[in-house]
Amino acid sequence: MIQRVLAFGMVVVGIQGCGRTEPPQIGGIAVRATCPQSSSREFYFSPEALEQTGRAPRGFLQEWLSSDLLAVNEPSLSCGVGSTSYRLSWSPSLDPAVVVRVDIDSATKRGMLNAVELKRTGIQSPARELRRINRTLSEAELAKLQGDVRWADPWSLSSREPEVPGIDGSHWVIEARDNNRYHVVSRWYPEGDVVQSLGVKVLQLTGWQFEHVY
Repeated sequence: MIQRVLAFGMVVVGIQGCGRTEPPQIGGIAVRATCPQSSSREFYFSPEALEQTGRAPRGFLQEWLSSDLLAVNEPSLSCGVGSTSYRLSWSPSLDPAVVVRVDIDSATKRGMLNAVELKRTGIQSPARELRRINRTLSEAELAKLQGDVRWADPWSLSSREPEVPGIDGSHWVIEARDNNRYHVVSRWYPEGDVVQSLGVKVLQLTGWQFEHVY
């Protein structure tokens, strides 16, 4: 993971001030009717979903954010058929990454939790699954999650901010899908802000204990 962070930091430092500045994407975009090939860098995140401030090449950012999702065969929330889903991708530099997705069935109104923790030994090494959980959320858990999402309101947040990742820290990515609307919010080491706060609440749904959450 450290190697991934270092690689990202090197690319970012090398291009500061070189890219054109673009307005951050706020409020989401339309879900794509069909999905690209899963091997495509646009399978999880289309260019429109990741409008940003020009700190990093868009293609590199797509691959960076997609790597853990692809490693655990996660579905794309930005394309294809679906209703309401929320997904957290937490990638700390010194600890295993965690992906947590909650799908809400439009007919039954029940929420299904899918979570996986994975560890990489190097940027080119395949991820090793450490633990996984799949279960139905209770009505109380789902109601609390929906309240937390309303409080954090990820739809009102820009998809990217002009932060520059360092060697140690963590990457927090929250995706939201509401029928035909999709939004992604990506932050590097957002200590104490609303993205991290919502992310921690989602992590708690797994019931797993983490030595450090940062």
